[in-house]
Amino acid sequence: MTIGHKLGEGLGLTDVSFEKWPSHFRVNKHTFTPENIGSDGLRSHTKNICHTILHEDEKFGGLEGMQRSGKLGQVEPCPRTIIVTLIRGPFSRSKEEVVEAPSELVTSDNPRHYAPFKFEDYWKSKMYKCLDGGQALNPFRSES
Repeated sequence: MTIGHKLGEGLGLTDVSFEKWPSHFRVNKHTFTPENIGSDGLRSHTKNICHTILHEDEKFGGLEGMQRSGKLGQVEPCPRTIIVTLIRGPFSRSKEEVVEAPSELVTSDNPRHYAPFKFEDYWKSKMYKCLDGGQALNPFRSES
């Protein structure tokens, strides 16, 4: 993972191994026209990969980040720059986080579709086995 390794080196993280990090490389280009200015390029989401490199033009921003208050705030692009986000360490989703349907939503008429599972187990299934979201959820399906 050359890009991740170079970013880590630039941050002084020479003792961190990037070799076993699952990673995707994806390029998204969002072209806006006068008719669709103001529409979403991507829905609100959380990154679970190690880094994102974003280039916004000076006319249209759109990147928002979670503030300490828990609210989303606009990230203002600087002319002729790129934005790099690193998602690991204290900023990443907890590997021990359990994904579970809230008990108040589970009834005999609306049974649980998936057993509670650790986010890390889902992520490993998705990334290491190269499964899409639905396939990666299959091992966690409830018997009921």
